[in-house]
Amino acid sequence: MNINMQKQVFHASELFKILGSQYALDAAVKKGTLQKLSAGFYSTPDIDPFVASIIAVSKHYKNVVISNLTALMIHELGDEYLTKVDVDIPRTRSIRNQLVQAHRVSTKKLVGITQIKINGYTVDVYDVERTLCDIYMDDPESHIFFKALKRYKENKEINSNKIKSYDEILKTDVLSKLKQELADG
Repeated sequence: MNINMQKQVFHASELFKILGSQYALDAAVKKGTLQKLSAGFYSTPDIDPFVASIIAVSKHYKNVVISNLTALMIHELGDEYLTKVDVDIPRTRSIRNQLVQAHRVSTKKLVGITQIKINGYTVDVYDVERTLCDIYMDDPESHIFFKALKRYKENKEINSNKIKSYDEILKTDVLSKLKQELADG
């Protein structure tokens, strides 16, 4: 059977219904009609594999929020090479897949969630200010954080109130770092 779709992301179970067998699925990958993303996930070859991975995670794992370095990339504040999709999930849940780097957090810290469209798919991701706080929590003195802060200052509309709110909830200090960055010019 021929897969004639553009910019699609699939779980293997969906493809078995379309193609009928693992053999046909493997043949589609070998032919280049599909690209394998990770165990159980595939996409059409017209999607960047990392973008397809973000879509696959959002589509097939409910109640996850794209976070950390992955959110930083989505907001165009970073340019790190990533091999896994960062997601935040409630502490009571777990996810295991080669495609995912899951961070279990308390529900009170699941704040700042927004939805964006990527290739027609709706993706839950932290907003840009919450993402800055995520990166700060990883390492407040890292070059990744300071590079992101500079890009935020230069390319985004600064929302000090949001940052202040997230600083209080997450026990971060992004606002003072931003003020220092603004003072430094």
